[in-house]
Amino acid sequence: MTDIACNQCGTKNRNGTQYCRKCGAPLPPATQETREQNSAHSTLTLQRLVDSGAKLLTPIMAAIENTLAPKSTAPKEPPNRQTAPVAPVAAPAPVHPRNRGDKISHFVVTQTITSPRSPYVVYYQAFMPYCKKCRKARMDDGSQVCTTCGTPYESVIIRHSTPSRLPGNDANRDHIRLLSQQNMPGILPMDNLFELDGEQVLVFTKKFKQWRPLDSIPLPQPPELVVAWCTQLGYALVSLHTRSMTLIAGEPVDIRSMIIISENQQALFTDLTTVARGQPDEQFRQARKADIRALGRLMYLLTTGKELRASSADAPASIRPIIEHARLGKYGNVDEMLYDLQSKPPVELNRSLRQTVGYATHLGLKRKNNEDFVGVYSLGMAQTPVMPQLGLYLVADGMGGYAVGEKASDLVVRTIVGKMQELQAAPALKGVTRPLSQAKTAGDILAVAVQQAIKLLYETRKTATSGNQRGTTLTAALIQGEAATVLNAGDSRTYLLRNKKLQQITKDHSLVASLVSAGIITLEEARSHPQRNQIYRNLGEKPYVELDIFNQMLLPEDSLLLCSDGLWEMLRDEAMEHILNTSSSPQVACDELVQTANAAGGEDNISVIVIRME
Repeated sequence: MTDIACNQCGTKNRNGTQYCRKCGAPLPPATQETREQNSAHSTLTLQRLVDSGAKLLTPIMAAIENTLAPKSTAPKEPPNRQTAPVAPVAAPAPVHPRNRGDKISHFVVTQTITSPRSPYVVYYQAFMPYCKKCRKARMDDGSQVCTTCGTPYESVIIRHSTPSRLPGNDANRDHIRLLSQQNMPGILPMDNLFELDGEQVLVFTKKFKQWRPLDSIPLPQPPELVVAWCTQLGYALVSLHTRSMTLIAGEPVDIRSMIIISENQQALFTDLTTVARGQPDEQFRQARKADIRALGRLMYLLTTGKELRASSADAPASIRPIIEHARLGKYGNVDEMLYDLQSKPPVELNRSLRQTVGYATHLGLKRKNNEDFVGVYSLGMAQTPVMPQLGLYLVADGMGGYAVGEKASDLVVRTIVGKMQELQAAPALKGVTRPLSQAKTAGDILAVAVQQAIKLLYETRKTATSGNQRGTTLTAALIQGEAATVLNAGDSRTYLLRNKKLQQITKDHSLVASLVSAGIITLEEARSHPQRNQIYRNLGEKPYVELDIFNQMLLPEDSLLLCSDGLWEMLRDEAMEHILNTSSSPQVACDELVQTANAAGGEDNISVIVIRME
């Protein structure tokens, strides 16, 4: 019998197979010659069975029926068992892309993004043609908010694919949607999912200004960028695995078509219809390793532009061992792979990156006391040049009035730094011990330490006889080698300076930030908005606070800037960018930033930390 060759990767597949066993691409239907050969083979096989007599045929048919009967564990096939050829099923037709102005259900397409490599997946940017609140039809005048009630129009991302993997049961579909909405890192929350003419449609509320499918990005990409993406996706796999779920469950799917990249280089899974739940047994462990292998193959593809075959010898040297370990199934869990990703230099250096730090804080020109607090904790230990340096940096902006806000920011920063020292964070991050409630990654350790500080602040506030409105914002960066974990609550910010361009990593939890994101006001209008100081998330009001956590891979000559709103409200991003690019050192940059903010009015306390990677 003739094998069927995959048009995508060239792998030989057994005749009658619908999808390639290597890359998952639909296979072409069998040729007429192959069908005739199969028919002749089938006829000959059946004739021999009939000629052997009823006495021989009866036990054979009984064995076949017994094999096809459902069982809890399928028996292994005998080594040389002859199987009857399966009639080939026609491959699904590629998705027919919709054009601008077309509708998918009730959504109107504004942009279509296709990839020649994945004709079975199309992404769209679209909008709802009516106001979600008052249901009034949207005017075709480019308005971003409803002219009747002022509600921002909803913009969405749509993933359209075939064949559909959606379960027929509505409850199971709801389970997929709700799973995506559990605030897991690296997973884009889904709003709706449905079938359209037998094809699968997933709908996501747009969370950022710019995005693109990973499949549409040219290859190869720089190793440091690929490491950053795969680290974020690795955290998503950790979240699924801890819920006894696996992403691909051994299915031949291309996870590259299941990922989008936002404008701040955040990698996000969009399709969870392949997720399967399993018990913690050997089968589940193998499925978990399949996810890890898929992540390793993705790293290889993105850095080389080629599919991973039998060897990763031509992968970048800095990540080649990681890819090879994933390929061979040597990682027992994703945490082990993430540790290697965060510990090994993603660029070709003979040492790990080093951190040069400057910091400053000032009460400004209008305040009588300084409610900001800055924390800097750096530890470098070297036995070999590649041992990563550890640095923890925090800026907290206290709230609550005189002698109250400053106590809150002081308490939070001192508690976090103290916990990191007390629990010997440095060896923990190197995998020697597992303190802090079994936290396994740098981000876990930082988040747990922050939550402990939050709980202590809440209890202090609850029992205080006065000043029980105390609270604080926080932004923090934990840098281990080339990997930075950044978190924030409130409107204190962390920026990244790369290639002389400044970009904000964190997102403000403030009213005006929400208005800007919704397109109701501009960034310029936000600077003078009367409610610009109203924040909706801070530390102190509750015993637990949801933290935004960002994973950022760092390169030589990158800088991180952490600051309170007393800096960024006084200076535009362009002014801060200029100072960072022209200062001779991080400390000089900090001093100049404070001086310039005071020269611009100094209306609030000013705190700043600058970390330069070298």
